[in-house]
Amino acid sequence: DGVTDQAAKINFMLNQVYSREHTNPESLKTVYFPAGTYIVTDSIKFPRNSDIIGDGAGSTIFKRTTSAGLVGETSDSKQQTGANVGIGGALKPKNINISNVQFYNSENDHNFLVDQANMVTFTNVRFKGRHVTNPVSIGSRKAGVVVTQTTATDTKNIKFENCDFAKLDFAFDCDHDAKNIVFNN
Repeated sequence: DGVTDQAAKINFMLNQVYSREHTNPESLKTVYFPAGTYIVTDSIKFPRNSDIIGDGAGSTIFKRTTSAGLVGETSDSKQQTGANVGIGGALKPKNINISNVQFYNSENDHNFLVDQANMVTFTNVRFKGRHVTNPVSIGSRKAGVVVTQTTATDTKNIKFENCDFAKLDFAFDCDHDAKNIVFNN
């Protein structure tokens, strides 16, 4: 409806589709988000094997509207993020495909985090921020996509196909050790 926070509902649905049944390849499905603005006040956690499709970057919009934070991020098979990735037998983020959507952060923060992941593809995705003035310092600049990793787990094989980056300080911010990052426009 473009007004009500949908983060908990979206994360619950992604958990049911991808995390609960992650050991059964036949249970993996494509999740379709019809045109609309999906307000989120918490990060959407895209688990291992997510296949997400919308009606287009101008039509299916995930929008962060209150408090700083990410719009979306990769997560492991239990939807764990950050230092918790891979804990308790969870499988690391892998095979995540997101297409035909927009991640819009109306707050002063990054849009999307790819962390400790392998084989993530964004196709026809817009990453939009709220850039209005130049940042005061290098550390205060915000990116459309941030790629990080740990010493134990590389982030690699990230592909951007026909993606758009708008109103951001940076389109992309990446750890120096990430491997095989490809942009095709």
